[in-house]
Amino acid sequence: MKNKIRLMMKKLWSLVVIVLWIAWVVSPVPTLVAVMVQEYRIEKLEDRVNSLYVDQDQPAESTRSITYSPPPVETSSTVDYSSLYPPTNEELEILAKILYREARGVTDKAQQAAVVWCILNRVDDGYWGDTIERVATYPKAFAWVPDTPVEEELMLLVSDVCERWNLEKSGVENVGRTLPKEYLYFTGDGERNNFTMEWKGSEIWDWSLPSPY
Repeated sequence: MKNKIRLMMKKLWSLVVIVLWIAWVVSPVPTLVAVMVQEYRIEKLEDRVNSLYVDQDQPAESTRSITYSPPPVETSSTVDYSSLYPPTNEELEILAKILYREARGVTDKAQQAAVVWCILNRVDDGYWGDTIERVATYPKAFAWVPDTPVEEELMLLVSDVCERWNLEKSGVENVGRTLPKEYLYFTGDGERNNFTMEWKGSEIWDWSLPSPY
């Protein structure tokens, strides 16, 4: 099953990179291509997650189907392909496990997604490491417990955030962030997390960005 998931992810990201490369070559039609990329991303994301945890002995109908809205389409004129970061399945599972520990009791999807965005913000920052695994498992940074269960709905949310992150890296604007890039820290009580730009900072994120969920 894991090999199948890895193959599906590689095919998805390969197609995204190819389409973005074509957009760069055949400009000036980046907006149309961005629409195609996003529609393909959402369709494949739903298909992949709906088949992700189907037991070999159970019918596919037993898996829940969850959908998210694609972000608005706005593109920049240039694309830095070297900045794309398609996460491995292992990295997605690490994020899902941390999300389980840090925000399982949070009812708002945008606030759950912010935990993932916070980790990705740290990847972009570079101080804690340059990979998702290094940043997410950095000592005493997040609630990383290796034997944490991986829940389907959290895996879907993690995958969605990572793909929005890569769309942003490819030049798409307003991808549906729920946390700005400057916010690198958070504390919580199990039901709500408060995000700040500095460690124990007093300026708490006010959730003013529109939720894509």
